[in-house]
Amino acid sequence: MITNRTGVRQINLSIVTSMQAVCQCLSNMEYPTIVAVDVWRRTSGPVGGKAPIMPNVNFLEADLAALVVIDVQEKMLAAITSSSPEQIIDKIRRLIGVASLLEIPILYTEQYPQGLGPTDLKVRKLLAEHDPIVKTTCSCWRNETFRTALQQTEREHVVVAGLETHVCIQQTVLDLIRVDYVPFIPADAVGSRFPGDTDTALSRIRRAGAEVSTTESILFELIERCDHPKFKDFLKLVK
Repeated sequence: MITNRTGVRQINLSIVTSMQAVCQCLSNMEYPTIVAVDVWRRTSGPVGGKAPIMPNVNFLEADLAALVVIDVQEKMLAAITSSSPEQIIDKIRRLIGVASLLEIPILYTEQYPQGLGPTDLKVRKLLAEHDPIVKTTCSCWRNETFRTALQQTEREHVVVAGLETHVCIQQTVLDLIRVDYVPFIPADAVGSRFPGDTDTALSRIRRAGAEVSTTESILFELIERCDHPKFKDFLKLVK
């Protein structure tokens, strides 16, 4: 199922026989290019010369993954009570460290930094090679710069961490599901001003189809095996 903001269009991919037919179906939709890579991977292949493999949508795969860190800004952090801001920062730093180690694409955003301040310094230091995507929309997907950057990664498993769970995290995740990405949310790496908002948002996005897990669980899915050539470096980041 592929949706836009104004309604729902259904395409049975099992009967789509060519990319031309897919493009024709999508030509009058709001974001017509977003699913081209995924449709090709899932209906035809091969990608990059490899035989087509149907990914397990419930299991995070490093070569399909991207990390999105949303609005971990100084003034936002100061108001978080759903869990310790220090814990959230620690978990996000671990996610960034492992993503960098495994060469997983990283995107990070800032919501109206003139008012909410920059990204927390402890996080920002790990993102020195990346520029923040400045936005005013709650959903990252509705920011054109973010949308383009995520599409260019050609990744379909999206790990989403940051603030606030019931606003920018939730809206971004719901939009990503809508356009056929698979979001993975580490519950200990997100937060809200009030605990009830985080609990309710995590329940909602889980029902919508997101994979809600923990930071450590997600990290071990990414590394997958103890004979990985970077496993020793990985352990230093997760311990």
